Amino acid sequence: MGFINSFKDIAISYDGGLDSGNGNPLPLNPTQTCGSFTTVENGDRIIVSVSSEWEPIVPIVPFDPFTITSQSERTILAAVSISVDGASGDFVDPNDGILTLMMSASPITYSSVGQPITYTYSLSNTGGGDLSAPFTVTDSIATTDCSSAPATLAPNSSFNCAGTYHITQVDLDSGSVTNQATASANGSLSNTETETITAIPLPALALSKSAFPTAASSVGAEITYIYTLTNTGNVSLTSPYTVTDDKIASVNIDCSGAVSPLAPGASTTCTASYSITNSDINNRSVVNIASASATYESTTVTSNSDTAEVSTSSLTLEISASPSTATLPNQVITYTYTISNNGKSSANSLSVTDNRVSVSCPSTTIPGESSINCTGIYTVTLADYDAGAVIINSATATANNGSSISSSTETARVVIVQAPALSATVSASPSQPVAPAATLPAGTVVTYTFTLTNTGNVTLSPPFSATDNYNTITYPGPETLAPGATMRFTETYTITAADVDAGSIINTGSASAVFGGQAIASGTVSATVTTFSGARFNLALSSSPTAVTQAGTSVVFTYTITNTGGKSLTSPYSITSSLLGTFNCSGISLLAPGASTSCQNLYTPSNTVTNTITAASAFVSNTATSVPSSSLPAVTVPYYVCSPTNLTLGALVYSDSKKTVTWTITNNVGVPLHLTSIEFNWNSNGGSKLNSVQLPAGTTISSGIDTDGYANLTGSWTINSGATDLKLLFSKSGFGVTGLRLLFGEPGCGPLTYH
Repeated sequence: MGFINSFKDIAISYDGGLDSGNGNPLPLNPTQTCGSFTTVENGDRIIVSVSSEWEPIVPIVPFDPFTITSQSERTILAAVSISVDGASGDFVDPNDGILTLMMSASPITYSSVGQPITYTYSLSNTGGGDLSAPFTVTDSIATTDCSSAPATLAPNSSFNCAGTYHITQVDLDSGSVTNQATASANGSLSNTETETITAIPLPALALSKSAFPTAASSVGAEITYIYTLTNTGNVSLTSPYTVTDDKIASVNIDCSGAVSPLAPGASTTCTASYSITNSDINNRSVVNIASASATYESTTVTSNSDTAEVSTSSLTLEISASPSTATLPNQVITYTYTISNNGKSSANSLSVTDNRVSVSCPSTTIPGESSINCTGIYTVTLADYDAGAVIINSATATANNGSSISSSTETARVVIVQAPALSATVSASPSQPVAPAATLPAGTVVTYTFTLTNTGNVTLSPPFSATDNYNTITYPGPETLAPGATMRFTETYTITAADVDAGSIINTGSASAVFGGQAIASGTVSATVTTFSGARFNLALSSSPTAVTQAGTSVVFTYTITNTGGKSLTSPYSITSSLLGTFNCSGISLLAPGASTSCQNLYTPSNTVTNTITAASAFVSNTATSVPSSSLPAVTVPYYVCSPTNLTLGALVYSDSKKTVTWTITNNVGVPLHLTSIEFNWNSNGGSKLNSVQLPAGTTISSGIDTDGYANLTGSWTINSGATDLKLLFSKSGFGVTGLRLLFGEPGCGPLTYH
């Protein structure tokens, strides 16, 4: 037993934990102390030592006071690890290409089924390296097209793909369309973009009303009305459907079988019955007015108002016209009048009065509850066509069934279709030499006669004119030109020496007149005057390409033969060339006066060449008569291969920060030239590697990538005329170009060093 006094020493220390190998304490990391402060990490320890003096209560035996020491340690938890959910994706190296997608839609609203929506996808490289093909865009609804994508997309460059989607009825009814799109560059995905466009709903409802039968003349006769509801809008309509009729209570109108929902363009029906009253008979007819309604979402859509008429007279009349449109001069219109006796007694002394025509009936008596057809004939006049108004006939039928009875007045309409039209012909006198002469000599006066004919159904008015190769001839009138009528006027032309050389003159023109303030033009007409009736032809010569810029290129020479005489030419057509010798143009047979044809052959030059035609011949009427060419053309093809003066290179400028070497190449010859190899010496400080070669827009390039690090790049680069910038791209910084040469032309020409 004894007393423990208060603690007299407290010591706190830290270490780095125990060494797993030998169990000895590890020191703290030196960076964990800052002045008098100590920082700790997970796994470090805190050690606390305390001491106190112990002395006995009753000293039974000699036992002096002594010091008790205690020590404890703990492993420190200095931080707690937490995890968060983030967007998935691989780490992106800033030196790699990064594909970024932006999307837009046009238009941003829609209102009809089938309406095309065009999506524009802008693909940009927002990284530090190139992106390579294939480039694709995947869209949740649209069909995409990236056919214009480049082979390589450099940093800070972009291009567009396109997409098309056609609106469906579901899209209109739902109110909006949302699509999602993602782009890909050689399998590397972009961000996902969404675009929402909205519908413009145009709900509309149309009502048409019909009655069966259309005539009833006894009290209590039942009439059935059919109400046809048609969706004339662009969104689906739904029930409840209602029909309001001024003669029938709504509760008696049956819409129970109507279709719901009702798609745009679709129709459905409601029905109702009505019994004829004595008042209806006294009024000679019953007319009722109705309108309908349907629902779009929570909105009521109301239709137009429509009427139906039921005749309650004992005598009814219907009139129709055939045809219902008039298009031909003096067209005959046949009117049919259907007269019905709705009573039980015969109707006698029948007559029909029409404001335009006389009506003929097969009988003047109509038995009870029967009908007959009468007819009338009308011939459309030129005045009707010129006026262009609708022809309206009005007719009434009368009879006697013990007392005088009459029908209501009915009408028929015939629509006038105005069709102004003009035709023209042109003739020439003289049109050819008079035998035995073979030539219409220079100075001969040719008279051209234009004949204009009104081929329409309305009267044409002045000014009348004809425009041809030489001038415009105007005939002011004051005459008009009736359908089928013709008029003529003339002009003259004096043959020139050039016309004689050409072998013929082709005069092409057209005529015009006026109807309703608008010019009415004829078709194109022409007249040919033969100035040389003998056998003759000429030649034209062309080459493709017009210049050779790559060794081994074949040139196509085209020989165009034109018959400038008045007789047909036949094969064989023989041509002698300074370059190719004598050959026949096979495959060409009959060549009529004024006609042209051509043949071709190949030649592969090794330097600038000139091809000259030294002789040519043909045959006439299968005889052995040769015809000399009137001209012997030549064509020169320049050869721009392996010439050190063709290209000029400017000084090289390189940027370590942009990782580029840029210089200017100037094409001095005016035609596109080709580079087939680039050689350069460079230091590889930092392990630089050539990525690609770029040319700006307006030139073509087949880019290569120097994947193995050698300082050669081969391909095919076409450099257009003038100055253009060429750029080398490197994957890393820290480089220098110490020498460069370009090889211009094909292998075998020899390397030409320009810089």
